[in-house]
Amino acid sequence: MPITLPTTTTSTNPPPSPPPRSSTTPLATLHPLTTHLRTQILRPLTFQDARDKGATATVVLRGVANTVHFVLTGGSPWWAPPYYVLDQLVVMYMVGVVAGVRGGRKVGRWRVDERFFEYFLAACGVVHVLYLGILLMCVVTLAIAYGVTGGFVLTIAGAAIVPVALLAALPEDGEGGLSLP
Repeated sequence: MPITLPTTTTSTNPPPSPPPRSSTTPLATLHPLTTHLRTQILRPLTFQDARDKGATATVVLRGVANTVHFVLTGGSPWWAPPYYVLDQLVVMYMVGVVAGVRGGRKVGRWRVDERFFEYFLAACGVVHVLYLGILLMCVVTLAIAYGVTGGFVLTIAGAAIVPVALLAALPEDGEGGLSLP
């Protein structure tokens, strides 16, 4: 025969709850910014449509080109590693902004269609492929020993990405205000 033990409570008050945690920590104010940066920087690494594939090609080829250029030049000068990391992050962010464009943009009287951004991302991918070809030719012909790397191609490509990303940040037709994603 089983034995049951009586249970009684000596207090009618519930146990004390822990003090409420403050939701305003020093890092809580940075959370929206870090989440935004993380989503924009990693956005080109998705394969949702043709535009994202072009953005991924640009970002991956830029990373390969930066790495190869860094290795072939011997890692000098001292500021090269932070420069290549910062360059990669800026390009990833800007390409993410361009890849996220939906709808046309209006600049003065001119209207920039959404297809322009698709063509731009495809052209960026082609330019980066061509740069890797130039870099390979510099290695094969030993021109790299004389400092010829064709780095101007990446400089021009990077200089072209920034204004197009700023154009992509403009509001869509009929909207007002700057719309940085």
